Parts: sequence; structure tokens; C-alpha cells
Amino acid sequence: IAHTIGAAGAGAQAAAVFGSVYVGVFSAVLTLLILVFSEIIPKALGAQHWRALAPTTALLLTYLIKLLYPFVLLSNVLTKGFKHDDAVTGFSREEFSAMAELGEKEGQLAENESLVLQNLFRLKQVRAHEVMTPRTVMFGLDQNLSVHDAAHETRSNRFSRIPIFNGPEHITGFVLRADLLLALLEDKHESALVELKRELHAVLDQTTLLTAFMQFVECDTHILLVVDEYGITKGLLTMEDVLETLLGIEITDESDSVTDRQVLAKRYGRLRRKQMGLDVDDTDGEPSEDI
Repeated sequence: IAHTIGAAGAGAQAAAVFGSVYVGVFSAVLTLLILVFSEIIPKALGAQHWRALAPTTALLLTYLIKLLYPFVLLSNVLTKGFKHDDAVTGFSREEFSAMAELGEKEGQLAENESLVLQNLFRLKQVRAHEVMTPRTVMFGLDQNLSVHDAAHETRSNRFSRIPIFNGPEHITGFVLRADLLLALLEDKHESALVELKRELHAVLDQTTLLTAFMQFVECDTHILLVVDEYGITKGLLTMEDVLETLLGIEITDESDSVTDRQVLAKRYGRLRRKQMGLDVDDTDGEPSEDI
């Protein structure tokens, strides 16, 4: 508005001084000067020296905001009828994710940093059943098993938290491998695992990883039982599963023989169908060799 009014007034004055013949030339020169001195140069200086200019500019803006506040109120009154209550303000999740991707392309963020930021917003979308260890490949022990027998059963694996059950479908809790070893040191060889049992909290299979993470923290645990709406066990979710989703990598150590246990569950399922003489669909891209 200021540029339009200023150009109109200057054009009228130029016509009065130089005559209507030079109005076109004057308008072209004035437009160029306005563009260079009020648009290009200030914005270029601001982009280049914003750190040095920020303190002074912020101080001036404080007084300018107070000075123009009545006009802001007037503007709000005039535009009140055009606003919608559900108008989105600020940055959306998609915009933050796009900024992380753009930062990687421009070299401001490393690839893994951009990946973590993007995956952070996905924690509210990914469900527990998508990253859990399926029930078909879960390792567990009977709660009535003795400490001595349990130690023998767990010799071939390195799980630090072992679910215990009272019947195939009734998981009652879990035991820590550390507690099991401590019981051996204390000569409690004939004690039942149920005496070492710790509470195993449950989440629905449709629970988001963000909600599951908050439950991990709230319950002070690293393992959750995943069940469906009928309470039937679907699998196990660990803190490691959430971290793997956040980091975008599979976390393994020297004792892990399988990287992705969901892939292992699919392989077991294919093997079982083969043994039953059923047709096996290998179109999911995973190898179908026997386990």
C-alpha cells in the first residue's frame, strides 16, 4: 500500500514538474529504486548479518508493536468474519518433517540426524503390532519350572527378560536373567520361577509407539505384553523396538542370531504351512528356506 500510494503521489508530482512526457521514464526509475533500496538491499543485509542486527531490531520491534497495537486490533475486528475457528497456526508435523529432509539436502543436517527427526514424528503413527516380536517366535518358560531347569533351558540364548507362563496362552509375568543367576548363586536350585516373577504390563496391539514409550517410562520397565482387544497375546514389545524405530536401524549384539524376529515369524509360518502340505506364498520378498 505504501509503495502504491507513494508511487502515485510521486508520479503526479513528476507530471507537474517535468510534464506528462517523462511520467513513464520517471515511473520506471522510481520502481527500480524502490525495488533495489527497499526490497533487495534490506533483505540481503538481513539474511547476511541477521545475528548482528537481531538485538537492535528486536528492541525496535518491541516499541513498534506497542505503537501499532491499535491498528492490529482494528485489523482483527475488520477480518473477524473471514476467519475460521479450525484454522491451522504454526508449523504442522508434516512441515517439520519436510524441514528435516530439506536440512539434510542442504547439508545442514547429517543423514542420520534427519532420519531420527523424521522418525520421531512417526512414533505417533506406528502401532505396537508393527514392530513387536510376534508370539510365534517368543521364548518363554513355564512358571513352575525350577531355577536349575530354567538355567539349563536358557543356556542357548541370551535374553535378559524371559516371559513365564501358566498354560500356552496365559503369560503371567517375566523373570530377569540376572535374578535367575542370582538364585543359582544363592543355591535356590529347586525354587520355582514364579517366586522370581515380575509384573508384565500389557498394551493393545493398536497402541502407538509414542504411547507405549510413555508407558515404558511410567511403569519403569523395558518390556510390555502386546494383546488384542480380546486379551489374546499377540507378542512382546521392548524398549529396544521403540529405539530401533526412532533410529531407523536394527540394534543387534554378538548374541543375536536373527536381526528381525518378525521376518523369522514369517519364515516359521511358511515352514509350518509347507509341512501341512499347503500352498506357500513367497511373494513378500523374504527367503523361504527352512529354519
